[in-house]
Amino acid sequence: MKIIGITGGIGAGKSTVSSYIRDRGYEVVDADAISRSLTEKGSPVLSELAAAFGGEILTPDGALDRRKTAAIVFADPEKKARLERIITDRVLEIVTERAEAFRTKPSGTVFLDVPLLFETDAWKLCDEIWFVTARQETRIDRVMAREHCTREDVLVRIASQMPEEEKRSRSAVVIDNSRGMAELLAQLDELLAQSE
Repeated sequence: MKIIGITGGIGAGKSTVSSYIRDRGYEVVDADAISRSLTEKGSPVLSELAAAFGGEILTPDGALDRRKTAAIVFADPEKKARLERIITDRVLEIVTERAEAFRTKPSGTVFLDVPLLFETDAWKLCDEIWFVTARQETRIDRVMAREHCTREDVLVRIASQMPEEEKRSRSAVVIDNSRGMAELLAQLDELLAQSE
């Protein structure tokens, strides 16, 4: 069994890469999806977040307002660390359990889509790491369109992440997602063929 980690900065296209890999029939453990399930409306983790950061992080119907939460935590390293203690540690536990379960299988490849792969030491679960990147302006435009936030909001989030150069230097494969979908999928097809 081979475990490949997928990571990259905000707006780079990790979700697009993972979605395509999943569509090709591979198992993908998605840390963001796990995080969303842990913070569903009414969950104990959501109550813990509201206690830590205030009721303003909730929408009027009691769901997590991800944009408000991001604005609070990414501007303050101490609050970001608190958020990570509440959510990230739990997500990592689940990712680790799933990765260890896959290790018992005799063959195949599974992918771990973990945005904080290096920061959480989840890279230690992997046999190989694929780093997804794109030009910074492309990333900023994608996040602004997706999350309806300002350029400054995106730059704060980029600045709070591990530098791209460090992630790139620690990865076996660099996937450039700057040149459009056709080019991206061609890169992925070649990499998947090599990984089997």
